[in-house]
Amino acid sequence: MKPFLKNVTSVMASAVMALCSFNVSFSAVADEVTPDKCIVHYDLSGEGITIPDDKDGNPQSIEDIETDPNSSVYITNVVPEREGYIFSCWSADDIVAYPGGTVLTVDTKNVDLHPVWIDEEDENFHKVIFRVEKNSEIDKESEKYVPAQNALKGRYILIPSWKFKQEGYDQKGWTDGVHEFEVNTYILVGDEDIILRPNLKKIYKIKYSAGDFEGIIGATFQEYELAESFPTSLQSADRFSRIGYEIKSWHCITDGKDYEPNAVFVMPSSDVLIEPNWSPLRYVVVFSADKNNVKVPGYTGTAITAPECPITKEGFTFGGWQNGDDIVQAGEEYTIKGAAPGLGIRFTAIWNEAGSDVTTTTVTDPVTTTTTTVTETTTTTVTETTTTSAPSETTTTTSAPVSGINYGDSNCDGSVELADAILLMQSIANPDKYGVEGSEPKHLTREGANNGDVDKEIEGITSGDALMIQEFLLKKITTLVPAEK
Repeated sequence: MKPFLKNVTSVMASAVMALCSFNVSFSAVADEVTPDKCIVHYDLSGEGITIPDDKDGNPQSIEDIETDPNSSVYITNVVPEREGYIFSCWSADDIVAYPGGTVLTVDTKNVDLHPVWIDEEDENFHKVIFRVEKNSEIDKESEKYVPAQNALKGRYILIPSWKFKQEGYDQKGWTDGVHEFEVNTYILVGDEDIILRPNLKKIYKIKYSAGDFEGIIGATFQEYELAESFPTSLQSADRFSRIGYEIKSWHCITDGKDYEPNAVFVMPSSDVLIEPNWSPLRYVVVFSADKNNVKVPGYTGTAITAPECPITKEGFTFGGWQNGDDIVQAGEEYTIKGAAPGLGIRFTAIWNEAGSDVTTTTVTDPVTTTTTTVTETTTTTVTETTTTSAPSETTTTTSAPVSGINYGDSNCDGSVELADAILLMQSIANPDKYGVEGSEPKHLTREGANNGDVDKEIEGITSGDALMIQEFLLKKITTLVPAEK
């Protein structure tokens, strides 16, 4: 069976050549102290080197370039001259070539480039062979796509973009056994033949785990494949979702280091396990008494003190603050548990009739405090595990169907739960996966959208629908069935 081959068209190759370069000598470890500037120096000190005038007779010069560390510069297009020789390109190490107009990547060190010359009397050609082997035998069929090239000493050869697949490996350019060359860069021809082989890198797994924590919503585990030494961008901060927390950074269990979300990570020669560093969210907890709100800030997992009620009510005594099954008295501490993404934390004043032990709840206008957004990034994965956690105060109940609509039951499982509010928020945050035509198996259906559209102030699914479902579950409203107009 022929190996899988990947080619880049000449147009794409030209674009890549204009933007990419490969530096063997200067891509190592950065200095302890990064300099403010780096110098790209053109060494013209060789014997007999001159700079000719341009085609209009104007003098030309080749100037050194001052640039920022970890940046790129264009190689000069001015061609020096030397009697008896033909100018070929520039090089820093006589291995990698930089023709005029290409890009040189500078890390944190100065770069000295010297001109490479071709002797006008040299007639000895040398061969650059792109060797492809299969089961220790030359794969002549594959080598037809990367034929050998003949060149004089000082000429340069473009590294081809063909890739030859081998199970368990990915190809990263070509290698002579000592140096590694990226595709669409240039290698200098010396005074001997050169044999290059596919630079095969073994494939390993990079695994993401949300960790063993309560309150994880959606995906809890993902796994990807990546070849050693290949760079990748780590997942963004919304890769996993947890009630009351956000991802501040990633911790690599394998190397013990912390990385910023979306940071570049170079795959080592081993499997990798990465977990989030969870950081508690800041909430503004609202204590509401007949539209008189007292706001107390705090973080998930920390205690706040319940405030005094800001009003009195004739014929009643203040009975405390209630959020679901939680009731706290003024002056008591309440540990913030967090809320589902897009929802806030609100306590409502409860009142006792004078001389009675019966407690009644005053229902006031809903308040929403946005904390975080559930977003699922679509990528090719090997494994994805999901779970849904609900706050302990939530009770499973149903909302009576009207005209075939079971209001609040967005996931169409016959009951109204926190999962229904979460599904609505997911469909808003990531419609490609969780919307009505989403790719996720448990996406919102059209029937579910009809059930979930409980906030009739705005037609269609909004965060207001998710909020009303949570208010219903917390018994702050008694029904999700819209009032007849």
